[in-house]
Amino acid sequence: MLLDGKVAIVTGSTRGLGRGFAEALAAEGAKVVVNGTNAALVDEVVAGIGENAAGVAGSVADWATAERLTQTALDRFGRLDVLINNAGIVSDRTLLKMDEANFDAVMEVNVKGVFAATRFAAQAMKDGGGGKIVSVISNSGLRGGFGQTNYAASKAGVAGMTRTWALELERYKIQVNGLWPVAVTDMTQVLIDREQQAAKDEDRTPLTARELGLGNVADVAQFVVYMASDLCTLHGQILTCNGTKIALWSHPEEVVETVRDHWTPEELKTEIDATFAPFLQTVGHTLT
Repeated sequence: MLLDGKVAIVTGSTRGLGRGFAEALAAEGAKVVVNGTNAALVDEVVAGIGENAAGVAGSVADWATAERLTQTALDRFGRLDVLINNAGIVSDRTLLKMDEANFDAVMEVNVKGVFAATRFAAQAMKDGGGGKIVSVISNSGLRGGFGQTNYAASKAGVAGMTRTWALELERYKIQVNGLWPVAVTDMTQVLIDREQQAAKDEDRTPLTARELGLGNVADVAQFVVYMASDLCTLHGQILTCNGTKIALWSHPEEVVETVRDHWTPEELKTEIDATFAPFLQTVGHTLT
């Protein structure tokens, strides 16, 4: 089996993608530490996997819980090879309707939680001679999302941490990558609901989940198995998988530049209108 002898932590693994990841890793021979905030669901997933699983109930936003994840892996299975940072929440509001509580709750889990889990796991991997860290990102963090200031900021933060950790941890043989998994889950059900309502309003057949670009959890989980295995040699990358399509995202970089000794506002407008315009591809790149 691809992961025979490996030990993995999967945060947020009591349902949806996280549960699928944990079960797929275990099916390939990994010993898995299951995590979630609902203790009963943690026990359920652990029981389903069997003796090769251990559970830690609690939020990764809590420093002590994050530490306990790694300690449980070491105490129960003697090592730690893989961390899948999957835990995340949403609390959508548009900017003018979002309050402090909405913003802070998402940042606590999605940013601090990823940082805390990785902080302890990376130390154990360094001590053990290497490992693999995969952090779940999203389209909102890469391109923005309407009504998702907090979620987009959190996932962009995870992308930034991923690239930073790739620089810092390479010397310890710790492989770091980000993954935008696209599948039918509780979090993406809203997309299906919107499509069904739109189809009803427009008197047409709704697009299927697959036609909307949503895969199933089991198929996407195979990509996580690949990233956790020795087959994967990628490092510092962000990838997408929806079960059928896989994709590699580019790193942010300058696409065009113009240099002169001095600029006036008028010269800037002339140059930007002439030179930058073909490269302005974001939605709403001009506003008058």
